[in-house]
Amino acid sequence: MTSRAARVLSLLLALPALAAHAEDATLPPDLEKTVREFEAAFGAQDADRVGALFDPEGTFINPMGQRAVGREQVTAQFRNDFEKVLKGVHNELAVERVRLLGDLALLDVRQTLSGGHPPPGAPRPWVAHAVVLARRAEGAWRLLDVRPYFFLHGRGPGGKTGPAPQPKAPPRP
Repeated sequence: MTSRAARVLSLLLALPALAAHAEDATLPPDLEKTVREFEAAFGAQDADRVGALFDPEGTFINPMGQRAVGREQVTAQFRNDFEKVLKGVHNELAVERVRLLGDLALLDVRQTLSGGHPPPGAPRPWVAHAVVLARRAEGAWRLLDVRPYFFLHGRGPGGKTGPAPQPKAPPRP
């Protein structure tokens, strides 16, 4: 078993033992700073600044399923996305929930995207959800794993309705 797999397994085994107070939407100030740095770097479409916020072992899988492993690949993926699908897109982040376990934090983040050119029929603004695993090392929080995705049919967490889906063209006879 790899070291990373062992850490993840340890985390999963420890989750049931977490104290109830370890989960809420209050971020430690240094983690809040990292979230706001990501928000600013994304808003500036600065792939180098975004990539620098990732752990050297960090991974990113975008909503199209493209996977980047390691800081260099993550930076390259954001550079590509900022030149294409995310060109001109601005974002606003809202941390909905955080679960702290030592030097690890699991965050549920709502990302509201505006501007750019969303796909036909996509709601405006676009609203994504991201699951983020961050790790504190050497006095700073770094993004270890980031998984943004979109809910189907405008449903949000818990089946709550989000922005109304756009009407689809009727089927051809």
